[in-house]
Amino acid sequence: MTDNWLYPYPPLVEGRLLKRYKRFFADIELTTGDVITAHCPNTGPMTGVCTPGSLVQVSRSDNPNRKLAYTWEMIQVLDNGPTWVGVNTALPNRVIKAALEQQIFLELRGKYREVRPEFPYGKDKKSRVDFLLNGPEQLPIYLEVKNVTLTSGGRSRCFPIR
Repeated sequence: MTDNWLYPYPPLVEGRLLKRYKRFFADIELTTGDVITAHCPNTGPMTGVCTPGSLVQVSRSDNPNRKLAYTWEMIQVLDNGPTWVGVNTALPNRVIKAALEQQIFLELRGKYREVRPEFPYGKDKKSRVDFLLNGPEQLPIYLEVKNVTLTSGGRSRCFPIR
């Protein structure tokens, strides 16, 4: 299902979403028949991408300090044909960081040698941008990364459309 050439994605386990509740929890029935509670890293409403019975993929952590061993990574949406939608909103920043460090974006290759994640900015330095790119002969780039987890009418959307 995944290609690990850019980002070493953890092994995934398939299941079906039973329910999501309290923003951070999802009960999932694995293909083995086991029912687990997974951490839901998306605190938003997940409109159109949280349908009980949908196929999901979860990753498992062996970290004994975690409260939940599983993390809900993606869900299959059937809105306009089967499409996998990312649920883990932290993952896009990890993937983009790897892409920036490996210089896979041709337009940026060789121009920005410094990639600074979670860079503070503003008068009081209390705001943060996902990435600051610096280069010796270029203006800095402030980069924000978004994870789309809203679907409507067969389209992915960043924000609700009226």
